[in-house]
Amino acid sequence: MKRKIIVTVSLLALLVAGTVYAKGLIVLSPSEVQLAAKADSTVISKVDIINGTTFDQDYTVESSADWLQLDRKEGKLLVKQPSELKLTCSTKDMKPGMHVAQVYINEVTDDPYGGASAMLNVSLKVYESDPRLEFVPRSVYLGLGQVMTIMVLNPSEIDLNVDITPKDPWVLVYPPTLEIPSRSMRVVVIKASSTAISAGSFPTSLDIKGSGIEINYPVVVNVESGLSFNPSEIITNEGQIVVTNNLKRRVVIEATQTTGLEIDLKPFALQPKAKKIYNFKLLENHPDAITFRFSGALTDTQSIPIKK
Repeated sequence: MKRKIIVTVSLLALLVAGTVYAKGLIVLSPSEVQLAAKADSTVISKVDIINGTTFDQDYTVESSADWLQLDRKEGKLLVKQPSELKLTCSTKDMKPGMHVAQVYINEVTDDPYGGASAMLNVSLKVYESDPRLEFVPRSVYLGLGQVMTIMVLNPSEIDLNVDITPKDPWVLVYPPTLEIPSRSMRVVVIKASSTAISAGSFPTSLDIKGSGIEINYPVVVNVESGLSFNPSEIITNEGQIVVTNNLKRRVVIEATQTTGLEIDLKPFALQPKAKKIYNFKLLENHPDAITFRFSGALTDTQSIPIKK
């Protein structure tokens, strides 16, 4: 009996001494935060605290600077459910320049060696003047399918990150995001849709937001007949005219009969995005232009001038 007791006690001591603690894993997204704000103002950011294990974790959070306030001091990380941490940075009484702080996230555990941890670096640039952007040109006028470039200048004393979103789907822009260093310039390409539903002048805008900036950059798309003609001027006595239907509906087109001109006069139904090739020949006493009539287009006629 005495031997059994000794064995049991020894086994219990071994179990106590060999306790194994499951180690947590804390992941941050993003892994660092870069902010900019005017003096005597407040800027807010958010970061996701992610549980990288298959079990729930308790944690604490702590900031290393008074200007960086957190929305809580502790929490629980559930499996597959990120916890959003709100960061509030106040620039009151702060000098212009770069300021850096850390956020420490630590797992709460009984493990004498400690649990999982993560650190978030937060950089805050304090500036005296408001951020701004300048554009060349100050506005854009586009025709169907036309492409233009816009120069975006950052005269501010801080780097700017902005998102560019067209207000309407018939305007495309690239790139959709811009990183513009202080006192630098970037280029944006803008394109109007190559098709239209109706004629007219259509005002729209590019919504530009980020780094404390909100701008509506004006854009106007002009739609004339909805048909394009190539060439736009006749310079030879014989040749071809290619007519393209840029509308989203069928258009019936026919050339106008005129003395001194040989051309196909039959009406032709031009489907959306389709082309029609007209062969022509100019004779003596030809007209000053070749005129086409439309049915279903945005205007009734269009003339292609003949160079003298």
